[in-house]
Amino acid sequence: MSDHKLCPCRFQIPLVLNDGSETPENDLVAIFAAMRRQFGGWTVLGQRDGVWEGQAEPSLWIEIAVPIARVPELKELVYSIGKRLKQKAMYFDAPLPTVEIFPIEHGDDEPSEESGSQKEPEDRRAAGEGG
Repeated sequence: MSDHKLCPCRFQIPLVLNDGSETPENDLVAIFAAMRRQFGGWTVLGQRDGVWEGQAEPSLWIEIAVPIARVPELKELVYSIGKRLKQKAMYFDAPLPTVEIFPIEHGDDEPSEESGSQKEPEDRRAAGEGG
């Protein structure tokens, strides 16, 4: 496993602009394409409603885990999203690196997902909890 942890950076993409109109679909498509191009992916944490300076702001919460050295690059992307959407400010959270992403190894002795058979943990079978 890798010892290199990632920063789980979170930010918001507004779904309603300052003038009250919905964020145009073409802007959202371009934003997600830029995130994929620059960082290889993202996670949508959900849609949440909030209020900032008296204005209701539904938004998509996004997380992208990056090495600490790439946090400034992601912050620049979030800034450019704010410029594109004519925002007064953008929320950006870049905590210390805590995220680990590690490969899952599958040996030849394990059943494949296509076979439909799954092994049940030994302790559950012994306790009579499984089929």
